[in-house]
Amino acid sequence: MRLALVLSLILLSYPIQAQPKIQVVLLGMYHLNNPGQDVAKVKVDDVLGEKRQAEIRWVVDALKAYGPEQIFTEYSPEQQPRLDSLYRAYRAGGRRDKRGELDQIVFRLANQLGLKPGQIVGVDDTGDFPYDSLMKVANRAGQQALLSEMNRTITDYTSWFNTYLRDHTIGEVLLALNTAEQYRWDLGGYSNLVSQVGGPENSVGAYLTAEWYKRNIYTHSHILKRIAPGTKRILVVFGASHAAVLNHLFGLSNQFEVVPLPRLLK
Repeated sequence: MRLALVLSLILLSYPIQAQPKIQVVLLGMYHLNNPGQDVAKVKVDDVLGEKRQAEIRWVVDALKAYGPEQIFTEYSPEQQPRLDSLYRAYRAGGRRDKRGELDQIVFRLANQLGLKPGQIVGVDDTGDFPYDSLMKVANRAGQQALLSEMNRTITDYTSWFNTYLRDHTIGEVLLALNTAEQYRWDLGGYSNLVSQVGGPENSVGAYLTAEWYKRNIYTHSHILKRIAPGTKRILVVFGASHAAVLNHLFGLSNQFEVVPLPRLLK
């Protein structure tokens, strides 16, 4: 037993050659076509105008210089055939009039890099998000003050975003959405406000928060399972509010190096 222990200590004392880390860039997006699916209803201008198109080209050029070999995006694994079909249509010259980030950022970048269908990978996982129930429970529980604080937080964010987008380029907006301070704000809204909703026998706020974390944990798991062997660089393009959890999860692994977005969009 002692001999085995000594041998183990000797082996552990020898340096183990580290495996090269996979670089990952997290691009937390605002929805360029503003489909109105988020709690915060922001205003976006037409990205097909020449000014915004020039800004998008600049962002794509910066991402192209990074050279991701796979792009992971906000489609579920079950939607992969649909995602591949849309990308084939883009490669054939279609979908140039589409305003969403899938076409304007992901497909444009992938096409310029020469990525094939299947190299844009759907990894989203749709969890439960009972926001309407949250509002009803809060009202029944007499938590109007908490609701007011939540609504004020959303209103303040919406006002800030609308003003910032009006006065800045798309690249500058993306940098502002992908900072440690913004990540803290995103997560704090769930842990400090939403989690309080409900009474002793109803934890709908904690449930919604847990579902949000679970969705992103599953997304992270889908990414890990779908990284092709030998891949050195990946790009994850998701709604900005997902980036905080994904950044935390990737940061826990010795397998990955999270490349700060400002290193690319400089």
